[in-house]
Formats: sequence, structure tokens, C-alpha cells
Amino acid sequence: NLVCYKAKDAGGQDRFVGREIVVTNELATQRLDVRKSRQVCLPSTFDAEPGSTDVDAYRCYSARHGSDQLRFHRETISVTDGYGSRDVLLRKPHSLCVAAGVDGVGADSAADHLACYTVKVANDAPEFTADTVEVIDTFGVHTMELKKVATLCVPTVIDEAGIPAR
Repeated sequence: NLVCYKAKDAGGQDRFVGREIVVTNELATQRLDVRKSRQVCLPSTFDAEPGSTDVDAYRCYSARHGSDQLRFHRETISVTDGYGSRDVLLRKPHSLCVAAGVDGVGADSAADHLACYTVKVANDAPEFTADTVEVIDTFGVHTMELKKVATLCVPTVIDEAGIPAR
């Protein structure tokens, strides 16, 4: 389980320089235009259900389909998670996430990457029912309301020359 927080670079640091990166995952091989830092995603536990202890924290960068490619191919795919199975429409690339160290603790697997895509529940699929969960992460215990299905992240391989600096 991961919980993601909006984040931007603190002042006084070198600014991230956007670049195009080739990614390959179960959905596609494509070129992404990776921009600025967008989120930090932290390992977490929901409602006292332990998540995997092998999950790294991630730093995510906004991403969109590369400019030299045809329009992103939207498709309907079936997704299964702790809330059941439903068909979702895969809409467009959203972010590229790289394993990251947090507060001086390094990433367990620097080779782990996620490509995240915006999704929408398919027209004929049941809507997601909002839920309130107790989350435990680096920041402590807090309550979050899950409102809708919005993003799907999948393990991804990227061209090593294009990995954003951590």
C-alpha cells in the first residue's frame, strides 16, 4: 500500500530538468515527457491490514505522452484490488515514480519504478463506493476518505540513462 502526498522541491536546490524517457510496462512501451516533481508516495497500512514490508517510498514526477508520438491509445482494462474487480478506461500517462530514500534512509530497491495513468471507471462498470480508512505511515495515524478510482500505477522499466536524479 502507498499513500501519496503532493510535494514540490524545497528552495535552494537545483531545479529538476525535464526530459523524455522511454518506459516499458505491461500496458505499453512509450516515450514520456517527464516534468516537475509532483508527489511523494510512502509505504502505509490501511485499517490495520499490513501492507508489504518490501515497498519503497517513491518520488513521482508529472508525465505526459511524448511529443513525437501519436495520441495515447485509450483502452478499457480490468483491475482487481482490495475493493474488488472493475473495468476502467485507461486515459493518459499521469506520472513516473522512482524509488526514493526518505530522511536519509535509502531505497531498498533503486531499480523499482512505477508508471501511473489516469483512469475512469468504465461506463458499464459499477461505480466505486466511497470509503473511510485509517492509514498508518511515516506521518503517523490519520483518517482518509477514498472517493473515486483515479490513478493506476504499474511496475515499469525505464531507460537507465533517463532516470531522474534522486
